[in-house]
Amino acid sequence: MTTAAVETAASPTATAAMFAARREQLNSRWQVTLQFAARVIGGIPAVGLEGADQDKERNILTCWIKKNLLDATEEDVAEKVEQTLEEAYKNQEEQSSTTFKADAEGLYLEGRQVKAMFKEAGGRLGLGKAVAGKRPSLKQDLHEALHVDEDCIRLMRDGGPVLQPDGYEVRPIHVMGPQGPRTSIKRCAYVEGAQVTFTVRILNVVTLSEEHLVDILAFAQDLGLGADRSQGNGKFAVVGFERIG
Repeated sequence: MTTAAVETAASPTATAAMFAARREQLNSRWQVTLQFAARVIGGIPAVGLEGADQDKERNILTCWIKKNLLDATEEDVAEKVEQTLEEAYKNQEEQSSTTFKADAEGLYLEGRQVKAMFKEAGGRLGLGKAVAGKRPSLKQDLHEALHVDEDCIRLMRDGGPVLQPDGYEVRPIHVMGPQGPRTSIKRCAYVEGAQVTFTVRILNVVTLSEEHLVDILAFAQDLGLGADRSQGNGKFAVVGFERIG
């Protein structure tokens, strides 16, 4: 029996430490800080409000989560629905159509949102297509070899967490309903001047590299992060980029 096998049998703590160390060896890591130049908009459907139909709210939220978590099981979706209902809507007086997730420490974005931004920016840059004689398609690398460590990415400002939205954008939108086109009102929570910091890791045996990561981030500054990006929201400047592993 090898030393590693003996440690595995004898100590779960030693086993966890061994695999954590191996994980670090397999990945390169960067710490990235973004400073939002425009408003960042909360994109979580605003359910859980007083007097609302709770069954309808759950159905709306379940459909939204299934759309964003394509590989999730029914159990994963149900758990995410309950977690979102618990975390996102602390203030029952808020009547926005979209909001931010929040906990006792303040508002946050989710790591999956940042990863989705990386995949979208990489696709727009053509990294999902092979370049004859130069490189293969990086689509699989973007989907499976690039990860964001944090599940909760805190919205920070002036050295501290942002505890509540700065306000709500209200604007008319045109929608198509069962009775034809109509005008509705969209109300979205926003935060101004926020900053976020997160860790990106890339498996170091794939073609996706630091140079690609820099290109993706450079382009993503104009692509933006968060909801309502088509309205110019969510644009940012990369103010911190450091390799840490």
